[in-house]
Amino acid sequence: MVLSAGFGVRISPLWGEPGRHGQDRRSVGAWLANMVDTLLVGETAAVYTLIDRRFADHFARWGFRQVGRGELPPSVSRIYLIGRVVTTLGSLLRRQPIRIVPLLRSAR
Repeated sequence: MVLSAGFGVRISPLWGEPGRHGQDRRSVGAWLANMVDTLLVGETAAVYTLIDRRFADHFARWGFRQVGRGELPPSVSRIYLIGRVVTTLGSLLRRQPIRIVPLLRSAR
């Protein structure tokens, strides 16, 4: 996940593997939700994130919505394009589609 707030870009990788260390899907999901809560606490600037499309709806709870590439700041747009190339290659190797989409949480 990439979070971009204000003029700086902060890269915050978040992922979880259900079943690792005795965790089930719910506990991994709760852990990831807590991480997002922590990253967003007190943030009033617009925040962008890049996430696999299948998880995008989960981010609505924090006020994120999907946006087009033209709505991204140049720094996030570059990361998005690189991410699309990397995830396309990863999709081919894993034989599982990965489709990242940009999301925006507007300034508060």
